[in-house]
Amino acid sequence: MLPRGDEDAMTARTYPMYEGPPMDTGDILSVYVVLNGSLDMSPGKAAAMAFHCGWLVGKVFPDVSAQNLDTLISVSQWEQHGRRVVTRLAETVAVFERVKRECEGYVQRDEGMTEVDHGAEVAFVTFPLRRDEIPTVLTHKKVQLYRG
Repeated sequence: MLPRGDEDAMTARTYPMYEGPPMDTGDILSVYVVLNGSLDMSPGKAAAMAFHCGWLVGKVFPDVSAQNLDTLISVSQWEQHGRRVVTRLAETVAVFERVKRECEGYVQRDEGMTEVDHGAEVAFVTFPLRRDEIPTVLTHKKVQLYRG
């Protein structure tokens, strides 16, 4: 708690937004978080899992020993271009499994403290992808934008 009169002493920090030149829509890099819709997570749980995927992007993707050069370059460009994230919902287990097979990235598993079992595969996060080069599965009718 701040002492009286020091309300302005704490201010929220913000990360700079992309302020570079306009980009062609197809050149925009995005990370896709695909939630496992078969688990019927609440909006709060889904938000938490998307946050965990964001942490995974920051922790794992920059690991030089684990990535090839193209991935490292795309992660760097994604960061420079504003770190865009698209959250989608795979409506069935089969579609979620297809996302994992057809996209490069990581699976987020849950600790099982709330709503889902320990070890459940709750989400998948892709490496940064150019919008005009995303795998077909990410545009599948059963991989809708998440609307929580």
